[in-house]
Amino acid sequence: MIVVHSDASVRNGYVAIGFKLYQPPTSAATGEPVRRRSHTLFEPDELEGEYSSVMAEYRAVLEAARAAKAFDDEFLLLKSDSESVVEKVRRGIPVTPDARLRDELHAILENVDEWRVTHVNRDLNEDAHQEARKAIRYAPTVA
Repeated sequence: MIVVHSDASVRNGYVAIGFKLYQPPTSAATGEPVRRRSHTLFEPDELEGEYSSVMAEYRAVLEAARAAKAFDDEFLLLKSDSESVVEKVRRGIPVTPDARLRDELHAILENVDEWRVTHVNRDLNEDAHQEARKAIRYAPTVA
């Protein structure tokens, strides 16, 4: 089992994501992560259009799932502080008209035996939040 906390930040068309992977019995509150911290900055031309904050949070879940899959294909628990994304994933509601982000997530997870997405309060998602903020610092500012 792998537990992943993810978060995102958006600034000037750039999307920054952060995540942290844990393998029980450790947790964000009590243990050492499997993969310490990870953060990525996506430039606007990599994103195929303008991203809303919800789409950025969805992207964070996608990238976290991709990283976690390398550690365990049996059970994956994805945690996000975005209630909107969690509900969209649970109910299969598309984020965009073509549902490309939802379809991408399902493609990543197709060989995982069991997976779940749950909401986590922001204060319990601080490590992932800090990683996303670390990445967004590299986004250019508007003059």
